[in-house]
Parts: sequence; structure tokens; C-alpha cells
Amino acid sequence: MQYGVDNSWTFADLKLRLAEACDVATQGTGADNRSEVPSDPNTLDRLSRAINDAAKDFARNRHRWTWLCPTLSITLEPDADGSLSIAGDSRRYRLPVNVISAPVGRMTWRDPSSSYGGRVTDSHIDRVWEYISRAPSLKGQPLYASVWTSNDREITVGERPPMELVVYPAPDLAYTIRSRFRVDVPRLVNDDDRGIWGSIHDQTVLAIAVTKFMSVREDGYATAVALAEQAIAKSIEVDMEMHAKRLGSSEEGQMLGRSTRGNVLNYDGSTIISY
Repeated sequence: MQYGVDNSWTFADLKLRLAEACDVATQGTGADNRSEVPSDPNTLDRLSRAINDAAKDFARNRHRWTWLCPTLSITLEPDADGSLSIAGDSRRYRLPVNVISAPVGRMTWRDPSSSYGGRVTDSHIDRVWEYISRAPSLKGQPLYASVWTSNDREITVGERPPMELVVYPAPDLAYTIRSRFRVDVPRLVNDDDRGIWGSIHDQTVLAIAVTKFMSVREDGYATAVALAEQAIAKSIEVDMEMHAKRLGSSEEGQMLGRSTRGNVLNYDGSTIISY
């Protein structure tokens, strides 16, 4: 068995299967007469939009898909001299454009040598800015962080504001923060593009795409919707198998929230935070 082979459908594969499912595929001119996507620009555009709309609809399901919550790492910059730091502030970092949420799990940090670390508390942006206003020059390992819409510059019409990570206090070392974030579904454009949902869900995206291509007044639309709902239910069942069966307590888990550096933050002789 070859485990290194990607069996997921490409954008071209999805368009051809959608064209066949909606009875708009054309017979090929080659010796084997294989089906082909229609050459009509309007129909081809509808097929493409139906697939991308289906992917968006699939992602919007209330189920928390594992494939939408990858783990990301952000290396903090004490001198705020990197490409991710915002406005020369070592507490603010621009996140990838496809990140659309605050952390969906625990946020942890490690020192540059990976010899010690701890847990970062995901807090509201107002609370983090309050801590910064109390002790703006304080530096150390990250204790609190928040993800919010960035306001580092003027956003032009048609541009979506990015998300930014704000940490407290300012880092004194190049710590690495690691957590899971919800991401948006990239639009498929080129024929060799593949969806981020994994091959096990290709059939589900195709089933939803059929409903997007059809008119709500078209015969068979209700049946197509029912089939799409069944496909989504199967995908949820498969995705649930990828989650941990139980998140129990362990000594390692209990240590995640502890730092090897103590539990009191002092600033100008006053205790700012006890943790």
C-alpha cells in the first residue's frame, strides 16, 4: 500500500464529476470518447462557482471540522524587526490572511532553546490592552494573548482586514507560540488545485455542489438536497473519529498551565499579575 499518494480530487476532477452529475458533460472527441467538461464559458463558470460555493457551505456547518483547525506556530520578535510584527510593536503580530478566529484550543509557548515553556491564557483584547496600559515596558514570557481584527493601517474598499495576535507582556526572547486556529477555505482556481478538506470528503463537496448548480425550482432539487445532507452526516461521522476520544487529566496536562519561572509578575515594586 502506498501511503504517500494523494488521492483527493483536483478542481478539474470535481468539475468533470459535477458536469456528469448535472448532465451537462460533453462526449469527448478522443478515441475513448471520455466525458469532458463543457466548453461553454457560462456553464463552465457555473460549475466552478458551484464547487467553491459548496466548499464554503460545507465549512460553515456547525460541526468543528478538524481540517479547518490546523496548528500554527508564531515566533515572537523581541526587536519587532520581522515581517509579522505590526507598527514596530513586539506585542503585535499579523496572522496569515486565511486565519479567521481566535485560538480554538490551548495556546502554549516555548523558549528559543525548547528547554522550558508554559501555557498562554487566551483573553479578550480589552483585557490584554488593559494589562499593556498598566505596565507598557514590562517584558517576559507571554502570559496573555488575544486575536482580534487588525487596525494597523487604513483598509481600502474591497480589502478584508487581517487578524492580529496581541501578546502580553512584550517578549524578551524569541518565544514560539503554538495553537490551533480556524481558517477559511481557499478558493479553487487552477485545474490542479485541491481542497483542504481531504479526499474522504470529496464526495460530500460534490453532493453539495450539485445543489448549488441546480435551480431551487428544478425537478429533483429536493432529492439533491437530501443526498447532500446525508453526505454531510457521513463526513461528520468520519471527522469525529479523528478527534481524541477523551481529554483527561494527566501530570503532563496539569503542567501545561505552569511556568518554570514562578507565579508572580512584579513591575516597579508592585504585583501586576499572579498566575
